[in-house]
Amino acid sequence: MVVAVNKNRKRSSASKPPENRKGRALIIVVIGALVLGFLAFVIWLWAAKTPKAPAPKPQQKQEQPRPQKPVNTYSYTEILEHKKIDSGSGVTITRNYEAERQAKEAEYYRKIAERKKRIQEERERQQAEKELRLEKQRLEKERIRLEKEKARLEKERKAQEAIAAKEAASAGNSSSAGSGASPATLTDGSGIMMVTKSGDKQIVINDKRQKGKTYLYCQENYRTSRDAESLKARMALEGNSSIIYRKKMGGGYVYSLIVGPVSGDKNALKTAVQKSYNIVCN
Repeated sequence: MVVAVNKNRKRSSASKPPENRKGRALIIVVIGALVLGFLAFVIWLWAAKTPKAPAPKPQQKQEQPRPQKPVNTYSYTEILEHKKIDSGSGVTITRNYEAERQAKEAEYYRKIAERKKRIQEERERQQAEKELRLEKQRLEKERIRLEKEKARLEKERKAQEAIAAKEAASAGNSSSAGSGASPATLTDGSGIMMVTKSGDKQIVINDKRQKGKTYLYCQENYRTSRDAESLKARMALEGNSSIIYRKKMGGGYVYSLIVGPVSGDKNALKTAVQKSYNIVCN
């Protein structure tokens, strides 16, 4: 009976499926892997904390000492402090480092100053050339204007000479005939008083002076009547009356002023005119 039970147990154990065996083997493998990983981690920590021994240095070849040249007995510090150099021949040379530095700085600033001077000279030269060019253009325009003015004055002079010769001839004829005509009554139609000469006689055309009055004759001459009229207008603003007259001078005609008539002190008026307009009058 007992033998039969044991046989049944053996049969039952033998009849279990192989899957249970595989599961147990997998569990054992996992546990072994964890144990091995833990042991590896512990070994790594121990190796990290343990100091490593320095690696042996490679042996260098020993170089044989070379023969050295004799050096200066002074050290670099002593050279800077004492400013002396032993040339090797027994002669001590004193070196002024501060003077050398100042000389280098002076040379540097000298070059900068020369460069600035060259730039300034070049600018001045260009400016002078520009001014000279503009001055030539202005002089050319002035020359053209003077030529036109000269031609106009020459034309006017010839016309006035013809009129004056005609008036002088008529005045001579009237005086010889005893008509009693005065040169002061002569006129040329221009309205400007003119003084001319016919031989030794002085002929005044368009005489605007009042008889018996005193006048001051200005020595300043003007090339055009416009300049004389400008001065006459300035005098009129200050209460001084004047007369413009034309006279022949140097192959042409010029314009001048007669201040008056003078009602007060002649010398006082002469001084006032000279002070106000810088003109000398007699």
